[in-house]
Amino acid sequence: MRLRQAQNLQASSATNAEIATVRLTLLQQARSDFDRVLTNWPQSALVGRAHLGRGWTFWEEATNSVGSALPAFAAAVAALPRSADQAVARFKLADSQFLVREFPAAVSNYWMVATNYVGVPGLTNSLFSQALYQVVRAGIETGDLEGASNALNRLATTESQGPLTERASLLLGQALTRRGNAEAARALFADFGARFTNSILLPEVRLAAAQTYEREQDWPRAIQSYSNWLAQYGPVTNLPPDLVARARFELARLTFRTAPGTNALTLLTDFVARHPTSPDAPLAKYLMAEQAYNEGDYARAELLFQDRLLSPNAAALSSGVAFHARLMAGRAAIALRSFRSAREHFDWVITNGPLSVANSPIPTNVAAEAYLLRGDTFILEDGEARTNTLERFGEAIVAFSKITEQFPNSDLAPAAWGRIGDCHFTLAAQDPKRFDRAAEAFRKVIESNAGVALRSQAEVKLATTLEKQAALKPPAEQAAQLDQALGHYLRVLYGQNLRPGELADPHWVKRAGLAAAELAEALKRVDTAIGLYQRLLTELPALRPRMERRIAELEKARTSGAGS
Repeated sequence: MRLRQAQNLQASSATNAEIATVRLTLLQQARSDFDRVLTNWPQSALVGRAHLGRGWTFWEEATNSVGSALPAFAAAVAALPRSADQAVARFKLADSQFLVREFPAAVSNYWMVATNYVGVPGLTNSLFSQALYQVVRAGIETGDLEGASNALNRLATTESQGPLTERASLLLGQALTRRGNAEAARALFADFGARFTNSILLPEVRLAAAQTYEREQDWPRAIQSYSNWLAQYGPVTNLPPDLVARARFELARLTFRTAPGTNALTLLTDFVARHPTSPDAPLAKYLMAEQAYNEGDYARAELLFQDRLLSPNAAALSSGVAFHARLMAGRAAIALRSFRSAREHFDWVITNGPLSVANSPIPTNVAAEAYLLRGDTFILEDGEARTNTLERFGEAIVAFSKITEQFPNSDLAPAAWGRIGDCHFTLAAQDPKRFDRAAEAFRKVIESNAGVALRSQAEVKLATTLEKQAALKPPAEQAAQLDQALGHYLRVLYGQNLRPGELADPHWVKRAGLAAAELAEALKRVDTAIGLYQRLLTELPALRPRMERRIAELEKARTSGAGS
């Protein structure tokens, strides 16, 4: 009676704190009674029912009591004979196992409920249908879509027109779509439409069918499907508002993706105006700002990236849009050459990032990018607000070093090392010892997991640094270092720096080739220089006349005995 009282309060009430206290008291009193049965009469025929009741008291108490409910329901299953009570106990045991993510055990018990208790007095098909529905859910959770499909087929025979069959069909179709089996998902959705013509889930099913085309990257059919859905269901007033909002957003997003322009901007603007509280509204506003940025309207883009929908509130932060928007606002400010404003945007990301805030939602790669861009602002500020080169590049090095020191495994760490090398190379005009630091930084890039373009760039810059260092030495000491420089140029030119599966970067191959040819000339290695220029004839057609002239001059010099 106490258990029933508590369950009735749960059904009728509320959130009232006083009623919640009464419920908890009733459940504890009921559990005490069941415990007394188990303690005082362990051989009683009522033991199974006492375990079942005890399990229910934990189940009704709170979600964090499921761990206590599970062994109570298991004991009830063991103590009860095959009966309606045992079927219920097994079903709740399976529910408990489902909640603690013991899915194989849960599926086994659900199947036993669905198949082993048919004909037991006191049971209806409702319990069997619920068990099969839960098998579908468990199969989706574990990725066993074949098992989920088998359960759905059996459910369809048990409850051919019921709401559980409808919901299970929708869930399985969505799971098939996520798994990449869009064709199977569409077939399931088409069967749903034919069987459940009056289902309240039909609009959601048809929206899910439209998403299958998106999963296949069939953008035209996806866009047409969303347009058709809105034409059919957009004017309907009794649909869940989130469905209409989702359809409008997907249509706007895909239109922006495939054909950014006036039509996409109109759809995005209309979506935000109609559904400003939608969880997709911040992303829609972000895309509007991105379009302005891509069109070169940087002032408008910077403002849009700071829109209230993209403000640093909890919702926007957790969605990840807010900090990406701040990075883009900073990029827009850089394009406007408003470097102080850009740094303010990047500093916001940094001060809210993982180095400043515990459990920050900002990923380390985003924080690293903020430091990289912050450093870039000092380099780009040349000759404007700051005239002290040492100060500017020093602050840039501090920003880039944050990445290499705090996020050494970041994908941006090699780029940061490259920027550090560039800064020291520039500052070497004032302090030649900086060449050593530049060379060290470029070597870090060459040894990293960066892509071939970045590594090739660093190797060319290392070679240039070695040339600059050699020029500072007495002539007798220059040869060894110039040979090293030439070797690095040739490594890039001949692809000796490539790793398995990589293709050479054409830009840096050409740069390396030209630099190598010029250095070979300077070293009086005429044959080497001629060979390099001949190789570059096809690589650099725009410079062909110049290189042919140089080849002719070098061959003439060689013939006359001036070369070696």
